[in-house]
Amino acid sequence: MKKGRPRKTVENERGRRANRLIRESSPYLLQHAFNPVDWRPWGEQAFAEASRLDRPVFLSIGYSTCHWCHVMERESFEDKEIAALINRYFIPVKVDREERPDLDAAFMAATSRLTGQGGWPMTLFLTPGGEPFYAGTYFPPRSIGGRLGLTDLLQAVHAAWTTRRQALLSRAAEVVDGMSGDAMAAVRAPLPGDDAVRRCIRGFAAVFDTRNGGFGPSPKFARPAALDFLLAASVETDDPLALAMAETTAVRMAKGGVFDQIGGGFHRYSVDAGWALPHFEKMLYDQGQLACFYLDLYAATGNELYRETARRTLSYVIERLRAPEGGFMSAEDADSVAPGSAGVPAEGAYYCWTMSELAELLEPADLRLAANYFDFRPDGNLPAEACGELAGANLPRQGASIEAAAAESGVTPAEARRGLARICKVLRAARDTRPPPFLDNKILASWNGLAISALARAALRDPCGPWRGAATDAASFIKRDMLRPDGLLSHRSRDGRAGIDGMLADYAFMARGLLDLYEAVFEPGWLRLARSLTDTMISLFHDRKNGGFFESTATDAAIPLGAKVDYDGAEPAANSVAAMNCLRLWRLLGDGRYHEAARSTVAAFANRLDKAPMAMPALLGVAMGLRREPRRVVIAGPGDDPGVESLRRVAGRFYHPFLVLQGVEGGELWRRRPELAAMGMIGGRAAAYVCHGTTCLPPVSAPDELAVLLGAGEGGDRN
Repeated sequence: MKKGRPRKTVENERGRRANRLIRESSPYLLQHAFNPVDWRPWGEQAFAEASRLDRPVFLSIGYSTCHWCHVMERESFEDKEIAALINRYFIPVKVDREERPDLDAAFMAATSRLTGQGGWPMTLFLTPGGEPFYAGTYFPPRSIGGRLGLTDLLQAVHAAWTTRRQALLSRAAEVVDGMSGDAMAAVRAPLPGDDAVRRCIRGFAAVFDTRNGGFGPSPKFARPAALDFLLAASVETDDPLALAMAETTAVRMAKGGVFDQIGGGFHRYSVDAGWALPHFEKMLYDQGQLACFYLDLYAATGNELYRETARRTLSYVIERLRAPEGGFMSAEDADSVAPGSAGVPAEGAYYCWTMSELAELLEPADLRLAANYFDFRPDGNLPAEACGELAGANLPRQGASIEAAAAESGVTPAEARRGLARICKVLRAARDTRPPPFLDNKILASWNGLAISALARAALRDPCGPWRGAATDAASFIKRDMLRPDGLLSHRSRDGRAGIDGMLADYAFMARGLLDLYEAVFEPGWLRLARSLTDTMISLFHDRKNGGFFESTATDAAIPLGAKVDYDGAEPAANSVAAMNCLRLWRLLGDGRYHEAARSTVAAFANRLDKAPMAMPALLGVAMGLRREPRRVVIAGPGDDPGVESLRRVAGRFYHPFLVLQGVEGGELWRRRPELAAMGMIGGRAAAYVCHGTTCLPPVSAPDELAVLLGAGEGGDRN
């Protein structure tokens, strides 16, 4: 908005005037567009106004499906008295963390540095130059029970800015110096070895919950990057403890309330230690990562539970999150309107049942079986942490085995299986009549990359399903609607409009998805696009002096922390994914530039990897891969040859960390790797070459012969 231009007045149905967020596209920002807080979007104008008025910036970061973000909005940002304090003493700025993950990552790092923890909603106070000096997460509207309320906090910060400003500025400078130092420090350290891998395994073991799986006390987060690392490390170091931790966690999650037993897909995290009571929002990035993990775990162990969990997760993604254009939407809310609640949203209302509701829907025999299997109880089955609208509710979770539930119900296991299928169908149909949770319909390139990875992995490991078509459609959407003619990627698309310059995670996660898709279909165009996105990523974000990648190139307003994020949290660190992509491209194309980019990224974080390997297990996985000889399965033959498909399906049954699959039928790979030209078909039949380093075994054409070669290696199919 140009200076001096009058603001157009917009009112909602309640007669409230819109603030400056009304012109934004983000569903989260639009949710706050009629707050009495005079929110600004992030940008230079907001900080210029803060400088002109000599006020701190009140920065609030959240996302549209965040339960506690909704709570803080209802309690505080809709409160006229609190809004008046914010408007009088501060310049209020709202950020959608999903639209600006670079800002979110930088300020989350600052919040962690200031408070020792993080989360959403994230609440920060910044200088007019953008430097944070105070931070927290959710604040109640007023102080209660020793907990600081937002009203008192606003007044205290204003008083400190007025009377003790230098102390605040000094604190802000310390935070910025520390974060900038972490990002820019030049490191010339050796790559971590297997001793770091073993120390990381022992570190996870020290906080592992042997009864429930997962790490540490409640709340419990899946943290897929840690599970992926443990699975890979169990093969690479032959450590049974690593596999046991991964499997115990996988089983408990798949059988718990954190997994939607009726509709499929994982909720965000578990409030309790036993995975029984979830925080009910569903995020696309969780589905993509966890489906990949369960598919790999199935390939490594042959346990059918893991394949079924992945199938149901991806079916949920296709049914509920796929947009008509082919891309995948971001998330479903934790809150929904409960039946008979007069339109008041309640957390988990869509997913929970009272015993009286169940009795109305199910025949007595089916109700008995459902109660025995799903642990339904007259007074509810949720743990003590459940309160408010969830008190007395039942959430389906596998409280007993099929065999035990059948015996308790007086039926055979086969009858129990048929009965449970019938029960789930009835509950699903009834649930579909309820008002659904809010669907955040923006499409993010980064999260779509994670979804494409999972769908491509499913097409490779579990070919019987719609996975290949869904992965191809999503990749085609990103290429058509979010990749610009100049080769640059957009971060977000909504309502047919792409926008926001792509950030490191967009390029890294999409390139990973395309590499997985190439291995699933051997379409050279996807490999070319993965290489092109990686080359652009290196050009835009790579720190050539110190190694590693910056999160963004944004210049719309000062981002004082200039972060290179290394922590693998809800999503893997983009630096880790970027490095692994480079390692894979080096193995596929033989281009030393990619090997150097992977090596220098690991080296840039080597000191932190040595001191705190549990913080970045994904990057430690890259270090493992750099120390291993390249492993490839090269399959020669036309892409539409049924023999090629048969051999690729066999390769997909096996789990080998760091293995790459290549399809060879001339073209780009032959030009880039002339040695592949010697790997041809055998007697007119497709052939597979299993290679370790520069040595390849004699080719085979029969799928069972390839299975023998792959099964003889480390890891692999354990059926």
